[in-house]
Amino acid sequence: MQAIIVVLFLTNVQAANVTINGLIEYQVIDGFGVSEAWNYPPSNILPYLFDDLGISILRFRMMPSLESSNDNSNPNDIDWNNINTGALSGDFLGLLQEAKSKNIPILGTIWSPPAWMKTNGQLTNGGSVTPGYEDEFVEYVIIWIKALENLGIYMDYISIQNEPDVTETWESCRYNGGELNDAIKLVGNRFETEGITTKLIGPDNAWWGGFSSRATPICEDTVTTNYVDILCTHSYGQSYNDPDSLISGWQPISALAKSYNKRLWMTEYSRPNSDNTRWDIAINMAQHMHNALAHADINAYIPWEFYSTNMEQIIMPGAITTHRYHAQKQYIKYIRPGAVRIDVRSGDPDILVTGFNNKQNDTVTFVAINRKTNSETANFTINNLTGILNLNIIRTSQTDSSLNIGNVSVSGNSFTYDLPGQSVTTFTGHKGSTQIKRTEYKKNDNIEILVSPNPFNSSTTIAIAINNQQSAGSPAVNIYNLRGVLFEELTTEYTSGNQVAGAVYRGYTWNASNLPSGVYVVKAIIGTQNLQKKVLLIK
Repeated sequence: MQAIIVVLFLTNVQAANVTINGLIEYQVIDGFGVSEAWNYPPSNILPYLFDDLGISILRFRMMPSLESSNDNSNPNDIDWNNINTGALSGDFLGLLQEAKSKNIPILGTIWSPPAWMKTNGQLTNGGSVTPGYEDEFVEYVIIWIKALENLGIYMDYISIQNEPDVTETWESCRYNGGELNDAIKLVGNRFETEGITTKLIGPDNAWWGGFSSRATPICEDTVTTNYVDILCTHSYGQSYNDPDSLISGWQPISALAKSYNKRLWMTEYSRPNSDNTRWDIAINMAQHMHNALAHADINAYIPWEFYSTNMEQIIMPGAITTHRYHAQKQYIKYIRPGAVRIDVRSGDPDILVTGFNNKQNDTVTFVAINRKTNSETANFTINNLTGILNLNIIRTSQTDSSLNIGNVSVSGNSFTYDLPGQSVTTFTGHKGSTQIKRTEYKKNDNIEILVSPNPFNSSTTIAIAINNQQSAGSPAVNIYNLRGVLFEELTTEYTSGNQVAGAVYRGYTWNASNLPSGVYVVKAIIGTQNLQKKVLLIK
């Protein structure tokens, strides 16, 4: 008799275990944004910047043409007849006006002071502020702030010099640590004198090697340190294609900022002369954002640059969005100002996850990067964050561009999801009580809430049907989250019908474009009677 031996080869499929702990908190997020320096998007591109990408900070270049020649010999007296306010026009002005209409903070940055006050007499190739012209430079800063104010635009932040550590063939100007500290001190003093509340940030250097020598004098000067709450840097000079190589460089920069109790912003970075239609450029940028958040406790991240006619930027004429646009959107749109980064531990070094708890709007956001080429199952455990019922999933990969996948259910504070290879996936949703809070109001069969569409994306129409004459007053219609926190009070847009013949309909439009996906509650109240209806926002 022959023996038949069957050998089974079993593949041991490993899943990544990801543990999230809401009790351990790190930095507060000030925002995510973009830079615009040389090309300004036309009006048809602005919805992509402010609504689709959803930036929360805008960085822009302060053109030296505003004061192309000295207005007069008195740096304390601005002669507006000699100021070229026409430079603040066109798409540049439209960009700033749109930002302020949406309450987006703006960061003005000087690439070069006007040539007439520089040692080399030109805007490019470095140079520095000519000795004796320091007060004229301060006046130039004041001119910019007041010129925008005259147009109804408040400059929230200013960096008085972009990359003071390098000489470039484009607009540039050099400062060593002592010179930059002295310039900031002069500007800060003038701000105090004139009651200007624009916040100064710096040193805004290009290379990490020049950060400490410029940040330390600012922080150790007993006057200047009070003018600067935010230290900022760029990330150039490192290997863009090896994001993890930047971690060791970020750590001393973060430590310096913390030692002086300063917030830390990354104000410019990309791969120079890159083609952002390439997926490797995009997923590397996502990893750079992850590392800055997770290893440097960055409070704000502002990559370079938004709009241009070439593929180096993230959107081009014709509203052509690139892979990098969508990879950055996974962070920019869903991690909102005020969110706090919380502790996340991944059991797989190639599954990178950051987590954020936003106590202002009761939302949570987790961003996961799978930098492997193959799909990976991730088991997520959420500790010390209660009432998360489901999470909306948005994914970007080489084949998906900010694709809304739908929802994943959270059960027993955990969920499992397959992360495709080479992808960036954002999970976002509401947290809180699983029960709508009871009130002293009574439900009434004579009131009906109609919502269409439901579920909806960004905007929906709400109609309150009032079915008898006694109930035909004006209802209060409010939007709440599941914890009973009031989000918005709606205003009637139309009334139709007749309470004698039938129902009276009061109509409302709810624009939820600034809110994350999740379940909300519409509550209609007339007197002591009310009705509630859940609606689902999916983006």
